Amino acid sequence: PEDWYTRGNRIAYGAKLQAESSEWALLLVAAYPSPMNWLGATQLVRNSTANFTSAEELDISRLMDKSGALTLEPKYVEREYVAYLQAIDARRFPGEAVHIAEQGIASGALKADDTFVKDSLAQARPRVAADKASLPGLAKDAAASPLGKVSLAAADTFLSYGDAAKADEFYTAALAKGGIDADKDRALTRLGIAQIDEGKFADAKATLAKVGGSRAAIAQLWSIYADQKAAGK
Repeated sequence: PEDWYTRGNRIAYGAKLQAESSEWALLLVAAYPSPMNWLGATQLVRNSTANFTSAEELDISRLMDKSGALTLEPKYVEREYVAYLQAIDARRFPGEAVHIAEQGIASGALKADDTFVKDSLAQARPRVAADKASLPGLAKDAAASPLGKVSLAAADTFLSYGDAAKADEFYTAALAKGGIDADKDRALTRLGIAQIDEGKFADAKATLAKVGGSRAAIAQLWSIYADQKAAGK
C-alpha cells in the first residue's frame, strides 16, 4: 500500500538516513507515480545529494516538468519554477527559459510582474531568434570538431530546444570523442533523457545505468520515468 512506502520514507528521513530515505522515495514513485509523489521524490533526491550544482538542478527540474509534478497547485511548485529558471541560465538556454517562464505564469505559479521573472524573460526573449538561427552552424561545427566538448555543448543546446534526435547524436559523439571525463555523467544523464524523448526506452535505461557519482540518484529517477513511459503511464 502507498502509505507503507510513505511511512518508510518518513522514518528514514526523520532518522537522517539519506540513502534509505531516497530509496523509499524511489520505490514510492515507481509504485505510485502521481504528480505529488514525483514532486516529493525529486525534491528528496535533490536535498539528499551532495555537490548539487545548477546542472543537476536543471535535470531534476526537467524531470519535474515531464513527470507532471509542475502541474500541481501553485503553492506546491512556485519555488520549483524559480529554481528551474535559475538553473537554466536565460543567456545560455533562452528558448527553454522563455518556455518555462511562460508556462509558470500561465499556471499561476509565477507572477508576470515579479522582478526575477521579468528579468529572466528580458534576458531570454531577445536571444531566441538568433539562437535558433545559429543551430545549423552549431551542428556543422560540432560534427567537424574532434573535440568532445564541442559536441557536448551542441548536444546541450539541442536538448534545451527539445530536439532529442540531434541531442542524442551529439551526446553520443561527445562520449566517443572523449576529453569530457569531468562531464561524462552529465553527458550520460542527458543522453538518457534524449533517448527517453525519442521513445528509445531500453537504450535510455542502459545509458542511465552507467551514470555514477552525485548524479546516480538522478539517473535512477529518470530510469523509473523511462519504465513508466514504456508502460504507457
